[in-house]
Amino acid sequence: MKKFLKVLALVLGLSVMACMLFACNNSDNGGNNNGDNGDGGDNGGNTETTYYLTGSFNNYTVDSADYKMQKLPKEHAFYQSYPDADLYWFIVPSDDMTPDEVNDGHYYKVTAGDWDHCWGTDTYALQPAPVNGTYGLGSIYIPIDYDFGTAGLKVIFDAKTKTIYDNTMKRDITPRVYGDFHASFGLDKTDWSYTDENSFVMTETTDGVWETTMELPAFTNAEGAYASVSVLWGEMFYIDMGADYDGVGWTQMQWAANGAKQKSITETNFKQDTAKTYKVTLNKASGEVTVTVVE
Repeated sequence: MKKFLKVLALVLGLSVMACMLFACNNSDNGGNNNGDNGDGGDNGGNTETTYYLTGSFNNYTVDSADYKMQKLPKEHAFYQSYPDADLYWFIVPSDDMTPDEVNDGHYYKVTAGDWDHCWGTDTYALQPAPVNGTYGLGSIYIPIDYDFGTAGLKVIFDAKTKTIYDNTMKRDITPRVYGDFHASFGLDKTDWSYTDENSFVMTETTDGVWETTMELPAFTNAEGAYASVSVLWGEMFYIDMGADYDGVGWTQMQWAANGAKQKSITETNFKQDTAKTYKVTLNKASGEVTVTVVE
């Protein structure tokens, strides 16, 4: 009986995903699909298109009223960067993020209510979009064990460009050391900036191992406060849907590319009375950071 149920679940799962593949023949075509706002689409130009989230969390229901996307208020900070965008948003609570056990992950697309007008990996803001082998059929993929915390899945969709943004997007950057210690040492760098000129960019010395050296003069902060130093090797996209609608963008600190917080280096290592040179080493696979004094 258990074997029969497993086979039945597999067949049903593959059937649903097959529908997504063959029915969504216009997906991911940028802004050229019918049904777009402003061009009339299938509605004769009289009605604004309704957009939905569909995925593993709602059994791939293409036009569920419970997953209808809402207009993003013009007050949201996203419009500061994209003033001409036509933005919609939706949040799937963490408790509702039921994964697709058959296909080993979370999957979703944005639709205009049918599989002829849907968008996924090809219009995802982060490219290349994450995929899970041959699973997903153009759906945006999130690992099955992803920790959504209390935020859930937050999605913003630009109906003009058909671009999809969400709060699971992560991207690698070249590992580097940064923090709020530059002013305290009188360095000509900006605190909490991780641009190349304001951080100590690391070099890969062996496979997966990155290093940099930092020449630091004597600690000059009279109050002895600021010497917080961190190693960062990735960024994570955040979306704040709070009452003020004021939070969106790539984090400038706090997150590593694997979703874990960035590695902080103990403050007391750097509050020296005389100038010293430090070597900072990162094992990117394990996240281990070591600091040694260069004699």
